Amino acid sequence: MRIMRALAVTGGLALSACGGSTTTPSTTPSTPLNLAGTWTGTWTFLSGGATVSDTVTMTLTQSDASASGPWSAAGGAAGTVAFATTADFTGTASIRQILINGVNCSSSTTLTGTATSNQIRFTLIALAPAGLCQWATNNQFTFSR
Repeated sequence: MRIMRALAVTGGLALSACGGSTTTPSTTPSTPLNLAGTWTGTWTFLSGGATVSDTVTMTLTQSDASASGPWSAAGGAAGTVAFATTADFTGTASIRQILINGVNCSSSTTLTGTATSNQIRFTLIALAPAGLCQWATNNQFTFSR
């Protein structure tokens, strides 16, 4: 006759039966970082073969394990970001800027990055050019608070 019983073990479940046992490993969900608030930093990118740097500000709101919000650069570009509030993350980004001739350029892409409670870094995946909207490459953002 087989007798089976269950024992709770630190978030996992151990099953014991005649002839052996099986243990399910416990997992602890990662705690989201608190990234809500205003962040300031630098946006660097390559344009015409030269590295350019601009000052940026980002304001994030947080809901559970995701953060999102607008960013703006001193040079006039602006956009939004959305990503998970984990140490390593992926997400989405938008960017828009009005050219000198009045053309409104906008694009969206994915981003990858890292975060701590006092620093966020991410890189935009290549932005697709469209007509007069020729985006810079190697778009990297670094924020602190």
